[in-house]
Amino acid sequence: MTILKLILWLGLFGILSGCFTVKAVNQPEDESCHLVTKALAMNFSGDLSSSYLQSSADVNQNSDSSKAVLVLLVAIPVTSFIVSGSISVLGNAVHWVEKQGRCEDSEIRTFTSAVNDSIVSAGGMMLDTSADFLDWMQGK
Repeated sequence: MTILKLILWLGLFGILSGCFTVKAVNQPEDESCHLVTKALAMNFSGDLSSSYLQSSADVNQNSDSSKAVLVLLVAIPVTSFIVSGSISVLGNAVHWVEKQGRCEDSEIRTFTSAVNDSIVSAGGMMLDTSADFLDWMQGK
C-alpha cells in the first residue's frame, strides 16, 4: 500500500511542478516601433481542486514520510512561482528597455526631447555626432 501511495504522490508532484508558467501577452503595440520582445504575464496552469486539498489533508500526520510529502506539496508550487516570476520580471524589463529605445513616443525619448528643446531655446546647440563635437572644439 505504501508503494501505491508513493507512486500517487510522485504523480501529483509531477503535475504540480509546472503549475506556474510564463506566457507572452499579445497586446497591440505601435507598429512603427517594430518590437521584438513581448510583454510577459505569469499564469497559473494547474487546478488546486478540492480533491487535491482533501488528499493533502488526509495524509497521516504521524509518519516522517508524510511530513516530507506535505513539505514537497508546498515547496514545488512555491519554487515554480519563484522561477516563473523571475523569468517574467526579467522578460518585462527587457521589453521595457527595448520599447524605450525603439518607440518615438516613449517616456525617455519624450523627456530627452523636452530637455534638448529647452537647451536649444536657451541658446545652446545639439551635437549629434562626434564630428560635430570635434568641429565645435576646433571652433568651426
